[in-house]
Amino acid sequence: MSDRIRVVIAEEREAAALCREILEEEGFEVELIPRDGGKLLERIAEDRVDIVICNINLSRMDAIAVMRQALAKEGPAPVFAVTSVCDRAGIERSAFEAGASLFFIKPFDANILAERVIGLVRKTHPEALPQREAEPEYAATICITEVMHRIGIPAHIKGYKYIREAALLVLSDPDEYDAVTKTLYPDIAKKCKTTATRVERAIRHAIEVAWDRGDYEAFREYFGNGTRNRNGRPTNSEFIAMLAEHVQMTLYQRLG
Repeated sequence: MSDRIRVVIAEEREAAALCREILEEEGFEVELIPRDGGKLLERIAEDRVDIVICNINLSRMDAIAVMRQALAKEGPAPVFAVTSVCDRAGIERSAFEAGASLFFIKPFDANILAERVIGLVRKTHPEALPQREAEPEYAATICITEVMHRIGIPAHIKGYKYIREAALLVLSDPDEYDAVTKTLYPDIAKKCKTTATRVERAIRHAIEVAWDRGDYEAFREYFGNGTRNRNGRPTNSEFIAMLAEHVQMTLYQRLG
């Protein structure tokens, strides 16, 4: 029997695959199964399952029913992380009352979900996971992801990835900010196998999406009003610099 933390995921294919990739890198043993409540309950009964990540809407039996039955049985029970496309408070409350430890509204960022699961395991089973190498860089990546998720940059657009790469580069080498078009965009383009022009356009588009359709109050909370743009929206370089500064300050507070 494996001593690794076992995770079973009953979720949409793309989200499940992303979570699996992240969790396996952290040393988890991950299994993907169909979004079927009956099969999920059978899998939990078959062998040890430490963590379940599942959609609240499963065929045959929803996640609420699965949790109630799984947690009612004698012996160790898995920790449940439940996802839902509906943000009604009643659904979230029902999930927690049935036994969920984590609840996520879709669309969620797989990195954040995986990080919360990892954090939960590190608190309850600190010996189960090895300490990460390059902890500050990993923490920076998670912090950047949290900010982008909060202000409303969709994870599926290309600018999301490019902004994260840009902020990490500026954090590791502040001189990158002083040469955005000369070195920063080309460095990202080389890493992501695209062109500097496409990187610049994708980042600008991502900022526009967050500004026009995202959480404006969250945007102001993180970045304030200190921009040169007439409409208040930060330029690419301003956004990257402010994001990097926010992450740097946050990590200083968290890691000391």
